[in-house]
Order: sequence, then C-alpha cells, then structure tokens
Amino acid sequence: TVKLMLAPPPRLEQKTSYYGLGFSVRPVKGGLNWWHSGSHAGTKTLAVRTAGGQAWVATFNMRPKDRNGFAHDLDVTLWRAANAVKSWPDGDLFPVQ
Repeated sequence: TVKLMLAPPPRLEQKTSYYGLGFSVRPVKGGLNWWHSGSHAGTKTLAVRTAGGQAWVATFNMRPKDRNGFAHDLDVTLWRAANAVKSWPDGDLFPVQ
C-alpha cells in the first residue's frame, strides 16, 4: 500500500515533487520525503516523513488567514530543527505499557 501511495503518476513530467495517493512526494538523495498538510475551519496540520526515517506532525487549533505563508514558515522551522539534531536516539522512546 505504501509503495502504491508513493508511486509517481503514470505521465509524470520532470518535476521536483509530485502528488501520490494522498501525499506529496519529493525524491531526494537516499529516498523519498513525503508530507501532507491541510486545514479546516479552526485547524491547521502538517505531517512529514523524511527519506532518513524521521517523522513529525504539527497540529494547531487555529487556521491563520495566510495559510500558505504559515505552512511555509512552519515547514522551514521544523526542517531547521530536525537538521540541527546531531544524534537521534535509538529505540522506541514511547513504548506501550
């Protein structure tokens, strides 16, 4: 299912990213970065999974007037934070009890 979800469309023209089945996808060195963002009245969300296996989700209980500017600033800020991490911990930090 994930393979189908991330597959490029049949007639993909040369682009830096494309929309798969539910996620935007960008091929990068080492794999694929994929993400989805959205909003409804009173909410804004962003979910990202990197080619390196990291993932993050941000959810807000507001929808700013400048949704595109907000989404861009949020994306840039979270990538900057992730790239600043020198060493990621191994193992599950939230094991099910």
